[in-house]
Amino acid sequence: MYAKTMNPTDNRQRFQLVQLISSAVLLLGAVACGGSSTGADAPPPPPPTDDMGDDDPAPAGPEPLDTGKDCATAEATCDGGLCTAKVKNDCDTAITCELAMYSLCRGSTTGGEARGKGRNTIPSKSEGEIEGVANCEGAVVDATIADGLSCK
Repeated sequence: MYAKTMNPTDNRQRFQLVQLISSAVLLLGAVACGGSSTGADAPPPPPPTDDMGDDDPAPAGPEPLDTGKDCATAEATCDGGLCTAKVKNDCDTAITCELAMYSLCRGSTTGGEARGKGRNTIPSKSEGEIEGVANCEGAVVDATIADGLSCK
């Protein structure tokens, strides 16, 4: 009946749940495959990968963003700590938009979140881009997410 709005903590909780499930599956697989009654030498297992699969997955396609203006549309593409929002301003006046974004970071012993913002003024009846960068400071960037766009 009511639509649930996602907030940044939902993405973080979802990411932590995926990590937990992945670790449990790997552990159960290792236990299940640990002993063989045939005595045959099994080939060595493949080298482990990170919890998210590919080291360099393809970036997700553009996601629509709400601008807060009926006369302006936007979509964002995020990957590797960078979000780029493309804004189309069909308004009769220039608009100034601010993009909020964050990245989920994974270090050798800890995880965390880095936040970033970008701002740009888009002239009337034109298109423009806004970039936001979140710096994980040497840690692995597991995900980069546009957190909202506000235009005035």
